[in-house]
Amino acid sequence: GNGTAGWGDAGVTVPWALYQAYGDRRVLEDAWPSVRTWLAYLEQHSDRLLRPAEGYGDWLNVDDETPKDVIATAYFAHSADLAARMAEALGEDPAPYSGLFGRIRTAFQDAYVFADGRVKGDTQTAYVLALSMDLLPKAVRKAAADRLVALIEARDWHLSTGFLGTPRLLPVLTDTGHTDVAHRLLAQRSFPSWSYQIDKGSTTMWERWDSVRPDGSFQDPAMNSFNH
Repeated sequence: GNGTAGWGDAGVTVPWALYQAYGDRRVLEDAWPSVRTWLAYLEQHSDRLLRPAEGYGDWLNVDDETPKDVIATAYFAHSADLAARMAEALGEDPAPYSGLFGRIRTAFQDAYVFADGRVKGDTQTAYVLALSMDLLPKAVRKAAADRLVALIEARDWHLSTGFLGTPRLLPVLTDTGHTDVAHRLLAQRSFPSWSYQIDKGSTTMWERWDSVRPDGSFQDPAMNSFNH
C-alpha cells in the first residue's frame, strides 16, 4: 500500500527485536539499506512530518478507534528512533536519524498533544503509543498516564486496544507506576481480556478479542484466526 503504519514498519521493528534477542549484528547489516529507504519514503510522503490517515490503524480494537494519522506519525517517529539505535550499533552516524526523530516528535506534539497531556483521539492506544515511544513532553507524561488509567477504569477495568496498542499496554502501565492496573487487566476474565480467551478454550492468542463470542458463536469465519 502507501506505507501501512505498524505493518510496514516491521522492516525496522523486527530486525531490531531480533538484534535485541540474539545480539547478532548481521540482521541489522542485512536490514540497514531497506531501513534507510523506508524512512526516506516516509519523510517524502509526509506533510510537515505528519503521516496521512490511512492504513489499518489500531486493527481490531474494541470500539475505540485511534486516529490513523496519530498512529502513523507515532510509528514514523519510532522507526526513526530505532534507526538511530541501529546506526550506532553498526558504527554509523546516528545523528541524521536521532535528529529526524526529534523533529517528528516536535511535530507530533504540536499537532496531537494538548497542554493538559491529552492526545488527539483520547483512546487507550493513543496514550500507549505516545508514552511508550517517548513522544510526550516530560511535563505531561504523568497526566497522560493517569488519563490512560481513567479510560481503562471507564470500561470497568477492561482494555480496548487492538493490534498496535495491545503489546505495549501492560509495559506502559508498569513503566508509569500503574503496575496494579496492569495486574488487574492481566487477571481480568470477562470480555475483552486474555483470560476470556483462555476460559473459552484458547491455547493461543486469537486474531480477535471475540473470535468466540460470549454466547459461544463464532466471529466472521472469513477472518477469524484462532492462532494469530
